[in-house]
Amino acid sequence: MNAVAVPGIERLELRRYGPVHRSTERRATSTGELPGIVVIVEADFEGAGSGAGLREEWVDGVFAALDEDAATRPAPGGISGRFPLSVDGGRALNYAGWESGRAHVDWLADGTPPSGAWRRVHHHPGLVGGRVRGYAPALSLSAGA
Repeated sequence: MNAVAVPGIERLELRRYGPVHRSTERRATSTGELPGIVVIVEADFEGAGSGAGLREEWVDGVFAALDEDAATRPAPGGISGRFPLSVDGGRALNYAGWESGRAHVDWLADGTPPSGAWRRVHHHPGLVGGRVRGYAPALSLSAGA
């Protein structure tokens, strides 16, 4: 593939992902509308390909933390989450739909100390870094009836 497929656009990284490893739909707490924001969480693991099972365990830990939060710290604006894993073994990706950017910020900043489950997610063996970015859709297309 040509590294400069589009003139003037610098491609910082190209990473391939397999099928979605796990996903969730939290429709019971959402309005059913399209997401107002998509939050991308990238979790990087040391030694791409050498930490067999670490990414899967990390994703399972995120689900355990969300389940624990359901009773004490629900995320009423959360709509969905999908977790594909990179084919090189070095990254887990979460793309999560939220009703609005405000709903996501409010959930992050609610003042509740992180649970034990979230501390395990943040300090998971082999986890060496990560990023969180939010994207507001500029355009939505759907098929006509």
